[in-house]
Amino acid sequence: MTNKNAEIAFVSSRDGIEALYVMNADGSGQTKISRNPETSYYKPAWSPDGQRIAFSAGQVQAGKSESSIYVMNADGTGEVKLTSEYSSSSPTWSPDGKKIAFHVTVSGGFFPLGAIYVMNADGSNPIKLIEDAGDMSPSWSPDGKRIAFTSSRHVTSLSMVNTEIYVVDADGSNPTRLTDNLVPDDSPSWSPDGKQIAFASLRQERFNIYVMNADGSGQTQVTQNLFGNRSLSPSWSLDGKRLIYALQPIAYKPKTEIYTINVDGSKNTRLTDFEAAETVNEFPVWRPIN
Repeated sequence: MTNKNAEIAFVSSRDGIEALYVMNADGSGQTKISRNPETSYYKPAWSPDGQRIAFSAGQVQAGKSESSIYVMNADGTGEVKLTSEYSSSSPTWSPDGKKIAFHVTVSGGFFPLGAIYVMNADGSNPIKLIEDAGDMSPSWSPDGKRIAFTSSRHVTSLSMVNTEIYVVDADGSNPTRLTDNLVPDDSPSWSPDGKQIAFASLRQERFNIYVMNADGSGQTQVTQNLFGNRSLSPSWSLDGKRLIYALQPIAYKPKTEIYTINVDGSKNTRLTDFEAAETVNEFPVWRPIN
């Protein structure tokens, strides 16, 4: 039975393949909503009205995985494929629900090219906004004016490959770098009021969740991981007081669980708990409306 009051969508491999689940804010009511057992689902994104979920999904064929953007109703019905001409992932909705921005893999290699596209919410009229080394993981600001993203466009040395957080105007102009480190910064997520951005960063040789002001100032560490732990993919609660994220306890093991934490770093709470060493619970996102 579908959990109609679910507040969080996430991906779990507990049944052997990555599928979409929903659950309540306290971790109860965990329910699988995706319905294709042969497809791997990734990176869900709630529509602004909380009635639909966009996501990327694909099947591995001949050793190569090609993903596309889909959308479904919040109960898992009405799954529709929106992209088919390129490998695409990481959808994010405009605040009015009329458009979806997403990442397109342009080419591989040591410096992979990526592009950020925007299309209508029905998949029509895809337009390329920006394209450079490693442009990916878009996140639309609540006022609709900007898109935060991850990029390695600044990298000029083969000995230094890292990603930073950027913002760009919604029309693709004025890309601006917000973080500046010799380690990866990734997965930007706007706070509901648009004043802050949460992200993951590999500082002090461990991935932690950080929060910064929307102009890049005031970067503050939220999680406090031990060496080898990885906190990934933050998302904000509706009231802007908490973050949800995936924690990989030991970097070399394919296992993650989902936690919530107050923005000040207090009350770190585990929501999923599976004993299987291979189980992955990841890409949690908070529903924008209840």
